[in-house]
Amino acid sequence: MPTRTTDLIPINAESSVPTPDASTADYARSISRRIHALTLFILLAALIGFSLFAMQAFETRMAPEIGKKSATIGRILAAQIERAVGYGIPFAKLVGMGPFLASVFPDNPEVAYLLVADATGAILYAAGPGAAEGQAALAGSSAAMPHPEDAIPIRSVGTFYDTALIIKRGDNRIGALHIGVRQSFVRGQLAEIIYDVLTVLVVALLVAFEMVAVLVALRVARPMARAERLLERLRCGDFRYDGNGSKGDEVGRFTAALAAVTRRVNERYWRLVQEAEEIKAGQIDPGIVARIEAAMSRLNARFSFPAPGASLISLREPSLASVRGPLFLFVLAEELSRSFMPLYIHQLYAANPMVIPGLSEDVIIGLPIALFMLCIAVTTPIAGQWADRWGTRRLFIAALLPGLVGAIGTALAGSVLDLLWFRSLSAIGYAMATIACQGYIAQTAPAGGRARAMAVFIGSIMLAAICGAAIGGVLADRIGYRATFLIGAGMIPLAAALLLALLDEPERLTKSAPNADGQSGWRAFRALLGNPRFVALMLGSAIPAKMILTGFLFFLAPLYLRHLGYETATGGRVMMSYFVLMILLGPLAARWADRSNRHRSFVILGGVLSGTGVFSVLYWNDLWAVLAGVTALGLGQALLTAPTLALIPEISARECQRFGQATVLGALRVIERIGSVAGPLLAAWVLGQFGYAGSAASSGVIVIAGSVLLGLVLLALGDGRRTATARGLP
Repeated sequence: MPTRTTDLIPINAESSVPTPDASTADYARSISRRIHALTLFILLAALIGFSLFAMQAFETRMAPEIGKKSATIGRILAAQIERAVGYGIPFAKLVGMGPFLASVFPDNPEVAYLLVADATGAILYAAGPGAAEGQAALAGSSAAMPHPEDAIPIRSVGTFYDTALIIKRGDNRIGALHIGVRQSFVRGQLAEIIYDVLTVLVVALLVAFEMVAVLVALRVARPMARAERLLERLRCGDFRYDGNGSKGDEVGRFTAALAAVTRRVNERYWRLVQEAEEIKAGQIDPGIVARIEAAMSRLNARFSFPAPGASLISLREPSLASVRGPLFLFVLAEELSRSFMPLYIHQLYAANPMVIPGLSEDVIIGLPIALFMLCIAVTTPIAGQWADRWGTRRLFIAALLPGLVGAIGTALAGSVLDLLWFRSLSAIGYAMATIACQGYIAQTAPAGGRARAMAVFIGSIMLAAICGAAIGGVLADRIGYRATFLIGAGMIPLAAALLLALLDEPERLTKSAPNADGQSGWRAFRALLGNPRFVALMLGSAIPAKMILTGFLFFLAPLYLRHLGYETATGGRVMMSYFVLMILLGPLAARWADRSNRHRSFVILGGVLSGTGVFSVLYWNDLWAVLAGVTALGLGQALLTAPTLALIPEISARECQRFGQATVLGALRVIERIGSVAGPLLAAWVLGQFGYAGSAASSGVIVIAGSVLLGLVLLALGDGRRTATARGLP
């Protein structure tokens, strides 16, 4: 008796596969938070312990090291004195001892005094800014004459570390030479080391946070999302996909088990198809054949199976973390030089001066920074087209060549002219890498989540800026400028290798729609330049904001701090405060501006605050003046950055409706680069004419004047959105 097809193929209206838990994303976030907290706690405890150990070791060894250096200086001086006495000159009547001792101080600024005492401890000769204090401290002290058994004694005498060496005539002791170093100098050196250790601690935590975020996203969030998508497809009756899960973790084993079930279902389906064909071939009743075909048709309509012999389709889950780590490393490689680039250019210029008619030394020093910004501005729109054509992986790998050659060439440059060429290559590679990652993030971001996805992009760049500015200054002080550039060069291929290891998604998940009108970009520029509100926003906020950023923060601040005598690491820490404020206050300012709907007020207030802060350099010539200016700049830029973007739909509503908001924002990005290029050149020119204070003040005047101009224009012309609404535009 023939088998009935209804016995072979039970078809239900609903699938028996359970619906995936809706809280999967929340569970993944919970796991992510716990892993972050545990990892950072362990790292923080280890790094704090290491930092305390390092600081104690430095403090214990600092004074003996100072004593060794003082002893070296003392041996040279004592040998000359003993030589003179050996010629028969009376020890108490040596001529020219003042200039002789004074010649030590220019090359050894840590030495506070040099005192020469006779056998009774009476001071015969003295020199140095702390000679009087040292002589008073030694009076009546046992340190006035060292004991014979003391080889190189170093003692704390008053506020000094005193190193005493015996002066002999033959085998007889005739006096002693005292070399004094202020204890405050030693404490200052120790403080610098402590600051460097704390800087390394903060940077290590930030890097660990970034790397943990990447690993959690790739090893926890993405596998869980992939398993969820596979369950969803199975629930819908689609048996064509493989979860592609690793068997090294629970989620991977679960996904592999689902894939094994899928393969068994596919095997039984094709076995069923074969049996159905055999039954059809053995039937002579057309009605039964029709019933078999109808059942198989309903089965194929309800479920999806792969073709005979075909493999399962590997299910891939796009993840923003695939480019987050590589982007961080690539940007960090460039940001390592942020705190000392003007100092490096000045060093190259001093070694091999380059004469350009009509340009002063200060302007020539600002040229590489301006050219770097110009090359980024020119390359960015071209790199966007390459990203659409080649995809993220190819464009990022292509950025490896100019970025690596530029970084190595920068380290080996022998003149400013060489540096101009290599900085151009670095800028091209930087633009290509960042645009590749930005395009990937824009393509993989879920609908309604692009703003949050772009926050990942901006956050990685800002975090790399913080780490680079801080640790770059420390490295430059410890190992030199060129070695620091080479370390940055080593990070670039590491970033490319990390991208190849993590980015396993298709090159282009979505293909950008071709632009129907190739000239629409230029027409958008012309239309925007005819909009007085947009022009006022550019001239009053966007361009001046970039000018003071590159002119004051990137160019003037490092040079001024070195002029004041501070080390490169100090400049890096000062510069880091700007990026910290941007990260912490930028989102808060954007939220406040949205809630109050006063974007124009935030833009104007931010500009005034940015410009006002740099005037501190006019009144104080110290570190705190520069720190105050950088802090005010960070606060002001945090207030105006996001509201400036929010103003675009208001003041350019007609252009946004005609050309698209993305095109208008792209025009904003290109135009504001004018300020990035002009900033260091203008600051350098004013520096040559009016000095550091005048250059800083001119940047502040430009920003404040631009903000006032913007406020007056918007007050006179009104809100562009209201005008557009009156004309019937959205």
